[in-house]
Amino acid sequence: MRSSTVVRILPILAVAWLVLLPASAAAFPMSGSCTLKVTSTDAKGNILDTATSGDPSASESDPLQIDWEGMVTWSASSTIALQNNRYHVEMFGVPTPFQGSSANTGDSRASTGTFAFSASAPFRFAGLYYITGGITGSGGACDGNLVVKLVGDPILTVPFVVSLALLVIGALLVLWGFSGHLLAALFGGLILGLGMALVLVVFSFLPSGAVTPLAVLLLGIGLGVATAVTGWVRMRARARLALAAAGSVAGGPTAVEPPAVEQLVVEQPSGAPPIPVSPPTTPPPPPPDAAA
Repeated sequence: MRSSTVVRILPILAVAWLVLLPASAAAFPMSGSCTLKVTSTDAKGNILDTATSGDPSASESDPLQIDWEGMVTWSASSTIALQNNRYHVEMFGVPTPFQGSSANTGDSRASTGTFAFSASAPFRFAGLYYITGGITGSGGACDGNLVVKLVGDPILTVPFVVSLALLVIGALLVLWGFSGHLLAALFGGLILGLGMALVLVVFSFLPSGAVTPLAVLLLGIGLGVATAVTGWVRMRARARLALAAAGSVAGGPTAVEPPAVEQLVVEQPSGAPPIPVSPPTTPPPPPPDAAA
């Protein structure tokens, strides 16, 4: 199969992969002996959404709605005291700054807290996000995950502008890679994949669940590799054509030898050397006066 054909069918395979990839579980699970309840309010303090672990809330089919200007209140409890614990929170599997530890020297089995995105994040953003987290202590461990959606228009937010810049830069590098620049094609595919993944997140379109950003990133890298191979093949073909053209110019046309002048040989008596005689020449025409 030609490399150009691979590049043409890659988008079709990408769409098929995203559609056929299994999505994450549509639930708000919490393992161990813990329960968690989350409530979000809008900028005026009105309740926007709630989610409780074990219910089909805060899932892909029913993500927890969060207002950027609002507040998130959470309450957690466990049947055992998790002493000397460590907790962590990840977004799409990437660690976040929300992690730490607590001695919990008493017998505390419940805790509450509040969180505001507008006060904690450096810039506004919107979209669909997969959150995982857990806590581990001397008495046991608990972990769970939920899906949240920051409501609002993603246009003109920092992530949207960054995604557009990544798409433009990645596309230009991939096009440059077609001319034989291998590194440009590889980096272009990576940057293009990042841009596409970010666009899908901010527009809350994740057909394959939490693995969608990673899948799109891998597809971008695959496009870069296919472009690099295509560029390398085209570069080799151009080099062969240039070498063949240079060889034909250097050889040039074959020189034509002038015809040899024959000599007449006068037969001599036996024993005498032959005497070469030049062929007769046609006498020039007489001048006009002599002809008259």
